[in-house]
Amino acid sequence: MALMVRAFAVAFLIVVTLSSDCSVAQESQPATVAEAAAVLDLTKFPQVDPANEYGTMFVASQRYSSTATVSAAAKKVQQQLLQDGWKELDGSTYTDQYTSASFQKNGFTVSVSVMPNDSKAPAAVYINNHGNVNLKLLPKPAGATELYAFPTSIMLMTDSGVDETNAQYKKLFAENGWEPFGDTTISFFVKKNAVLLQVVISSSPAQPGKSAVQITSAQMSCDLPAPPDAENLQYTDASGQMIFDSSKSQAEWIDWFKTKLGETGWKATTENPLKVDFREYLIFRNPAKELIEISFSKFEEKTRINLRYQTAAQVAEEDRKAKEFAAKKLAENEAEQDRKMNPEKISIVAPVGASMVAETAKRIEFSTASGAAKAALATWLATQESEGWAIKKIADENQLGEYELTKGELRISAGFVDPGFIPGSITVTGWGDFQLELKK
Repeated sequence: MALMVRAFAVAFLIVVTLSSDCSVAQESQPATVAEAAAVLDLTKFPQVDPANEYGTMFVASQRYSSTATVSAAAKKVQQQLLQDGWKELDGSTYTDQYTSASFQKNGFTVSVSVMPNDSKAPAAVYINNHGNVNLKLLPKPAGATELYAFPTSIMLMTDSGVDETNAQYKKLFAENGWEPFGDTTISFFVKKNAVLLQVVISSSPAQPGKSAVQITSAQMSCDLPAPPDAENLQYTDASGQMIFDSSKSQAEWIDWFKTKLGETGWKATTENPLKVDFREYLIFRNPAKELIEISFSKFEEKTRINLRYQTAAQVAEEDRKAKEFAAKKLAENEAEQDRKMNPEKISIVAPVGASMVAETAKRIEFSTASGAAKAALATWLATQESEGWAIKKIADENQLGEYELTKGELRISAGFVDPGFIPGSITVTGWGDFQLELKK
């Protein structure tokens, strides 16, 4: 789940009365995708001199390469946010090599990072909406003390060991409506509405028997259902992907996804998944014309599920590219068929003193007087060179010779055989989808 640690966005509200072993917290409900988008929709936030088409734009995250410098790109993003009513928080860093800044508006926090990329696109820009969360108001075990708190991250110390602290936090989150959303060896995730929290619990090296707890928050760009009993779950908002393994069968997961996604307006485009190589795919669409593609495969006797979410704009762009590619391939195939049906002709003249013996679309043979073939072909080659043909010598003896001629995509070969006691012969051969013809 290390892929999830970057660029989180969250907004949440807990209205609870906790048990006697924890604090009391009141806050607004975790934000939905629509609520976050009403404050900042990063699919519509202008990019600064984007370098190529490989950037990603989701509601809660945006990343791309820019042809601007690091400082210029950061300044333009800053100016746009300030113009849109965002207030910059203290602690921002602006240099020619790196930028890190945070902004707030209506309780939401946005982080901006700009760093060096490459010579063609000097700046890599990362913008993430961290929602309206107040991590200080999250439920916590009795005796837990706060070490530090930022808008998107908080660190606490508990009086219990890792396993006990882990169990306490999972219980508290479950009691307050947070759904499990996967575990790693050092952390676990919980989700409520379109908000994801990562909780990392580790032993305190300086205080044996105590645990350090770090909680970070992320707003998801799509409100994906929390899969039960998921193993090794990984979710990355910046790519719109969720991957996990399960001991359940593919059929069980298909039924589950159809039910859970159906509750929020998603509908499968086919009754059964489509098989491509060793994977099977099921596509879901919703009224907003967004798309979720789920692939199923076997991995170490388990079912591996890979879910990919795409915005309506991304779907439209992929459709456009697919149609453009199909049209290009069709034009290429038609052009190839036309070349085969109507091959381009290469007109050549007969070498001086030679007479044509045989002619086909690919080969013309001439006859010369004994001992005259080499000189006749040399004169002919000089004429071809003056007309723009490049000549490569393959063999050049008194009694035989072979030469390759090229001009653009055109290619022919010419050679002679003249032993001196019988008439000499000169042969010109065409290559590829071209035909030879003798000028009369």
